[in-house]
Amino acid sequence: MQVKVYLTLTVFVLFSTSCLLASRAMGISEARIILAPVTSDEVSAESLVDAREKLQARLNGNDLLGRATVIIEDELIRIDLTNREDIELVLNVCVTQGILIFFNSDEPLPEGSSVPENPTVILSDQDITAAYVSQDSLGQYIVALAFIESGSKQFADYTRDNIGRYLVIALDGVVISSPRVQSEVSGGEAVIQGNLTKENANQFASLLRNGRIPFPLTIVDVSEE
Repeated sequence: MQVKVYLTLTVFVLFSTSCLLASRAMGISEARIILAPVTSDEVSAESLVDAREKLQARLNGNDLLGRATVIIEDELIRIDLTNREDIELVLNVCVTQGILIFFNSDEPLPEGSSVPENPTVILSDQDITAAYVSQDSLGQYIVALAFIESGSKQFADYTRDNIGRYLVIALDGVVISSPRVQSEVSGGEAVIQGNLTKENANQFASLLRNGRIPFPLTIVDVSEE
């Protein structure tokens, strides 16, 4: 029997509010965002191309096709926008690296807390084969996940053997949920729910569909064309 596990997601807005407010105050009709790798350790020509392709796919998946264009400029990522009203959405979509992990815990961890050292990772975003937005019976937006075959088996085995323990979910090193394992979860699917709007559910699903960026990014500038 296929059973779905419902996980609660708190959406973390990871962008520079000061940059956003400044750009709005200037009345920008077109905008440019410059992002840079946090460190140069993992940056290469190939990884920059990979980052550009994944960022562009994320943006396209958030209805920004033709409105936001990702360009490599030296070792920086430049995003050209046709409308300043898209700045907030673009920053939300692009500054998250997208490393999602599911790990075991004997107790729930506070939302927003840091992942402890050396967690026992059960699954990660690399075990996800599909992510899409849907609505539950109450009309609330949810993000449905499907795991690859090996991930499905690992998830079923873990939930069968760890009833009563906590499966902590973290994004980019920050805890977003700690659901308690109630029963074995078979079928290779999970559903993430919480106070999700259609927009942030789409952002999260697009992030998972298109994969993690090879290095973390930081905002350098948000400016007028």
